[in-house]
Amino acid sequence: RLLSEMEQVPIWSAVEAAITASGFEFAAAHTIAGGYEGLFNWLTNKYVLQTTLGKDVFLGCLDYGGASFQVTFAPASGVIQDFGYRLRVDSSQERVYSYSYMRSGQDQAMLRYAKALASRSQESPILDSPCHNQGFNFSMNVAGAGERTLRGTGDYSKCKELTQALLNQQNECLLEPCAAQGVYQPPPTGVKFWARGALFFTANGLGLVDWGDAKALSTNQISAKGAEFCAKPWADVASKYSQSFCFSSAYIVAMLIQRVCLSAQ
Repeated sequence: RLLSEMEQVPIWSAVEAAITASGFEFAAAHTIAGGYEGLFNWLTNKYVLQTTLGKDVFLGCLDYGGASFQVTFAPASGVIQDFGYRLRVDSSQERVYSYSYMRSGQDQAMLRYAKALASRSQESPILDSPCHNQGFNFSMNVAGAGERTLRGTGDYSKCKELTQALLNQQNECLLEPCAAQGVYQPPPTGVKFWARGALFFTANGLGLVDWGDAKALSTNQISAKGAEFCAKPWADVASKYSQSFCFSSAYIVAMLIQRVCLSAQ
């Protein structure tokens, strides 16, 4: 969905040609909207939970990917004024809210974060990054600012401030109640959310959940572990994936509280 319509056309043309030539029955191939991505995730989780744990009525799903962040759930009140979908699941009717925040996944959020750092230090080739461990330095091409080097300082408090700013809470709410960016969202009261993607990988990297495990976590727990992780020098935590844990621990807390409207507990 990050590609323009013109960039997508040759990709889907090649997909159509390959499937047609394979002999499989073909109807259409196109890019689905983010809301549907959230719905398919919700349906998958609902099926798995029903077959393993029994029916979970007010189920919610959070999907933190590389480019987008999906919030999908069935509100306890049943009232959905926008971004609502009506589904027939087996013999029952379901009404589900689903919204996709583009450029809010881990990779895209990091690019926006780097751009925000560059806007504060327009002339400096080196940008101090509170969302990376001290001792971790890397170069990247920052939109509108060219090649810059990010130098980790490991300051979780400042990291929280910067990641919260990425949610654009100043946007006007035109249909209440709103979550982040002035986007309508019904209250998630009574909803039990299941998280996947980088939400799980970050929690696992911080030592909050084991691989293949399922555990209820609060934003307070994520914040505490994030602050602890960010304060460590890079030499003590260096690995292939750990460079994102400090940033994501702060960004995830901001999203869960301000974007999903969950309490700190």
